[in-house]
This record gives sequence, C-alpha cells and structure tokens, in this order.
Amino acid sequence: MSWRSLDLTLMRNPEVLSLDYVPIDLPHRETEMRQLERVFSILKKGANLVAPKVYVTGDIGAGKTVLAKRFGMNFEEELREIGVKACHIYVNCRLEGTPLNVLTAMIRQLRSEQFPLRGFSIEEAVDAFIRCLAEIDVCVIAVMDELDHIVRKYGSYLLYVLTRIQEKNSSAGRRLALVFIVRNISILQTLDASTLSTAMSPVVKLRRYTASEICDIIGTRAEMAFRENAVSPEAISLISNIAGTYGDARYAIELLTRAGIFADFEQVDAVEPEHVRQASSILPYSASSEDILFLNKHQRLLLLAIARALQSCNDAYLSIVDIESAYRVVCEEMAVKPRGHTQLWKYLRELSDLGLISRQVSYGGRKGKVTVIGLAIPALALRSKLESLGAMGSR
Repeated sequence: MSWRSLDLTLMRNPEVLSLDYVPIDLPHRETEMRQLERVFSILKKGANLVAPKVYVTGDIGAGKTVLAKRFGMNFEEELREIGVKACHIYVNCRLEGTPLNVLTAMIRQLRSEQFPLRGFSIEEAVDAFIRCLAEIDVCVIAVMDELDHIVRKYGSYLLYVLTRIQEKNSSAGRRLALVFIVRNISILQTLDASTLSTAMSPVVKLRRYTASEICDIIGTRAEMAFRENAVSPEAISLISNIAGTYGDARYAIELLTRAGIFADFEQVDAVEPEHVRQASSILPYSASSEDILFLNKHQRLLLLAIARALQSCNDAYLSIVDIESAYRVVCEEMAVKPRGHTQLWKYLRELSDLGLISRQVSYGGRKGKVTVIGLAIPALALRSKLESLGAMGSR
C-alpha cells in the first residue's frame, strides 16, 4: 500500500516553508554574514565601548530578516561560548505600529515578567527600557525590522533614543547592539542632524538573488519540507526561473508552497511544472504583497475599491469622488460602516507612501487642480490578492 493511498500529504515538514522559518545555513549570504560578524566582533573583546550598530538593507525577498535573525542566534551562541552573557531579541516595527509599542515589546522580551501595555508615556517607556538594560548583566543583540516604517510615520525620535542611550546610561549603551533592517538606506536622509550624527553606522547591502541561487535555496527547502522525490526537478527549475526574474526568494517559497497545495489537492505523487504554473497564475508577483499584509481593514477595503473601479472603467486614474463612491459600495457589501472623507484622505496618503497607489494632479475643468488616484500595480493582481486574503483582514 502506497503512502498516497493513506491520504498522506506530500509535505512532511510544512513549517520549513513558513516565512518565519530561519534555516541554520543561508546559501549565498555567507559574505554578508561575515560582514555582520566583523562589525560586532568588538563584543567578543570585552572592550568598554558603546555597542555597535549596523543597517541591513535590500529589496523584498533578498533575505534581510532571515539573515539578521540567524546572525542574532549565531552570535548569541558564540558570545556564550566565550563566557559572555548574551541574548538576542527581534521586533518588527511595522507590526508593533508605534515607537511606544516597539519599546514595550523589547522590554517584554528582556524581562520574564509581564510589562504593562498601557499606562506609560513614551518618555516613561524609554526610561523603563534603559533601566532594564542597566539592570540585566547581558549583552543584547536587538534586531529591529522595518525600522523605516516608524521613521517615515513618526520621525526620528525612536532612532534618536536608541542610538544615544549611552548618554543617559553608559552601562546600557555598552549592552545594546543594534541591527536595523530597512528597505532603502535613503530613509536616513530624512533624519534631523542630531539623530543622524549618532545613527550613521556600517551598511550591509543585500543584492537580489540570481535564478541559480534561488534554485539552490528552493531545492534545499523542498528536500526539507516534502517527502523524497515529491517535487520534480522541472518544478524547481520553473520556480527558480519565475522568481529569479525578480530576485525574490520569498516569492519562490510562496510558489513552492502553493504548488505543493495544488499537487496535494489532486492527490498526485509529485509537484510538477503545471502545479507551479497554477500557483503563478493565482499568485502573480507584486513587490507590494508584503505591504498588503500589514494594512488595516479599511485600508484594504479602500484599495479593493480602487482596484475594482479601475478595472470596470478601464481608465488610468480615478477622482476622489469616484473612489469614495466605490469604497462605500465595498463597505456595504462587507457590512462595514465606512470611514469619513478626512480619514480616507489619510489612508490615501499612507497607501501612496507605501507605493501601492500613485497620486497625480490633474489640471483643467471648472475646479482647476484636482488630485486623481491610480495604481502602481496591476488592478487584477491587486484585486485577486486582496480577495484571496479576505479584504477586511483582522485589524
């Protein structure tokens, strides 16, 4: 009797395909790992100096998060082996949302007891974080993902505080080593002079993966996640060629996962190229897919309304009046109370900052200058993505 007749899935370790999974080895990122190790090597020497800081930057799918997480894990272990007490923590600034929440999340990871989520001002949270660092006799390697989201939305304050901790408490400054993950290092150009003077640090830039490198990565993940010979070499090759066009390993993993689901549904013995083509057709590439996951309910509804309206009218841009009308229709369909005009304007600015929509000023007509809205990505792909996620989301 074959394992297929027992209704067993092709996947034996599906968690390996999770975007949160951190492999022990990171193919084709050895050079960047060594760069991080050089920057932080001072921590092994026990020098009485301010702990180092570094920026990791690169396109979506270049491996910024997984590199920083693996470095934190490895370096903590190396420090412990030479007798230095150490720990690593990870905070996604976009998920936490505000500087106060970021600091609270860091404190809660460093202390075993619960830290209150409410009732603290940002200044009180800063003081609590510094006291926490001073009290624990541990070298902390803090990975701060999506830092540019906080800087873009709230300005320099959080970065100012983190890079000047030694001025308030020298012991805390020696114990906090920072890895800042940003998509584009140009975000530093928006900092004020006082923040920039202490925030400037080495930059580790990750280039895009080649198709050949993605093939290595996907081949390894397939071996770990699927049963033996359950993913054909041709399927791996096709995934690599599709994702290699964009240099995006994350997209390649998503394609492999979805192709495996299709193969399981058909109850065949292996993932073949046709399953990859099916996955690609319902999961078209968009560099903005990651941003969509973090949108709140009404931002998603507004984006869905824009995508639907542009599809139906076949125009390049929509007026604000047309967008509000389409948004109300989507809200009615979803049984959700629509937000007001002022809030929608705020959402449109935020969506524009993320690169999901484009804003243009149109001249002419009785009203003179009018702002019109278009999409930076194909309307059909965006609509499919939102509807597959469930446009309302959970936030």
